[in-house]
Amino acid sequence: MTRLARTVLIVVGVVAIAVAGAVAARQIVLAAVPDVSWPLPSWWQWVVEPGHPWRAGVAAACAGLVALICLVLAARVVRRQAPGIKRIDLAGEGGTTTIEAGPVDRYLSRALTRHAAEIEQARVTLYEDGERYDALAVVSARPCDLARLHPRLLQVISDDLRRATGKEIGWLEIEVDRFILDDRGDS
Repeated sequence: MTRLARTVLIVVGVVAIAVAGAVAARQIVLAAVPDVSWPLPSWWQWVVEPGHPWRAGVAAACAGLVALICLVLAARVVRRQAPGIKRIDLAGEGGTTTIEAGPVDRYLSRALTRHAAEIEQARVTLYEDGERYDALAVVSARPCDLARLHPRLLQVISDDLRRATGKEIGWLEIEVDRFILDDRGDS
């Protein structure tokens, strides 16, 4: 959802900047050259035509709705990420089993470094999303094609999480905090 929210906000922002630029250009030209006639577009005159106040009201309501949607999407983009899970409860026939999240996070972190030679260090944090889990992997990696590495890492985490808990992974976000350029560990 965050990617969609960012895309919608960017599109609305670009359109708003274009419209504001056109309005500013019109006002500057009208103020600078008094004999220029630059009438308003016909659709604008249709909206503000005397005797039809409902047109302006509908336009204002639509603009308000777009602004509200943009505000909600912006809040989703900038909200703080929920803290990682503290424990995983696994229900069984005779009761429940509780696994602290720390050992599972460390297990998945080691799985990434074990299965991907490009990853020097990894720190995985699980987040709950209904019946599935989402994961954030903060990695130190050698320069590589991250777009091709991502599906491989998702498969590794998915397999190992299923093996450890029987749970499914929803998505994996990879954050590279450092590129390792040589064997000395310089970045």
